[in-house]
Amino acid sequence: MLVTLKKATVADIPVLLELEKSVAGTKIYSPMLEESEWAEALQNGAVILIEKGNTVVGNISYEKKRRKPYLHKRPGYRAPVSRTRNSKRSYDAAA
Repeated sequence: MLVTLKKATVADIPVLLELEKSVAGTKIYSPMLEESEWAEALQNGAVILIEKGNTVVGNISYEKKRRKPYLHKRPGYRAPVSRTRNSKRSYDAAA
């Protein structure tokens, strides 16, 4: 039987809640059991449903982390050295 991946939508929240309830008693996993948690997850990242045939058997989710906006420059601070394969040392020009 073919396994497929499908991007989840708000309409899939009830299915996601049922999946989470099925693993709620484990010690190594913290399930998301509120509709608002899933609404936020769908808004902030990607939630993918794993389907086997026409049955949802699991999910994958991720959220892209945001980078720190910038580092304040300190007097005498030099940016970290970036090296490339065919060059000597070069310093970040933005520093």
